[in-house]
Amino acid sequence: GGGTDAGGGGGTDAGGGGGTITPANCTPIDNTGCTGSDQCTIATLTQVGNNLNVQLGCGAVGTGAQGATCSSSLECGAKEACLALGGPGKCVGFCAGASNTPCTGTAAAPTSCSLITASADWGVCLPVTPCDIFAQSGCKTGEACYPASGGFGCAQTNNVADGAACQFLNDCVGGDICANINGAGKCVKICKVGGTPACTTGTCTDTGKGFGICK
Repeated sequence: GGGTDAGGGGGTDAGGGGGTITPANCTPIDNTGCTGSDQCTIATLTQVGNNLNVQLGCGAVGTGAQGATCSSSLECGAKEACLALGGPGKCVGFCAGASNTPCTGTAAAPTSCSLITASADWGVCLPVTPCDIFAQSGCKTGEACYPASGGFGCAQTNNVADGAACQFLNDCVGGDICANINGAGKCVKICKVGGTPACTTGTCTDTGKGFGICK
């Protein structure tokens, strides 16, 4: 079903720092393409128009935890990269839906997996604004509240209608979520078991993630 939030990627590798990241055709999630103790990380990430150009490479694993300030991916820990997201560089974790590599977050500071490129089966864990998924409040115009790691967070909505086919969590109009229904992604209503909002059709089924879906 809809697994990876398309989110709002962007930003650039902070660059700098000591050591070397050797360009390589590698995979950040499992370090395929790197040797020894080196990890696959982002060497450079530049934005050209609406497109992101990613250069991956192999380099030593640093010690920085997710959220730590950095100037190079070499300073960040395992399965992390250094990105400057409109400010100082910070270590962010890699994530992937198909590989079941989740982001970590809390209710007060949720994160979401943002795809770097449409063709890549991996992304980076970026902070998102906490919101109320039942009231659909706390988000800016053009955004809606969706499940995120640690809680719920705002993401740009693609406004796919209720009942229509979908792929990503934020494909669906606010108040809906992309769920696996009979083996295919479908936008279904979000509900609160025993509370509001309730289902107008179907039964509110608990997802075990703090909300229910009408099915």
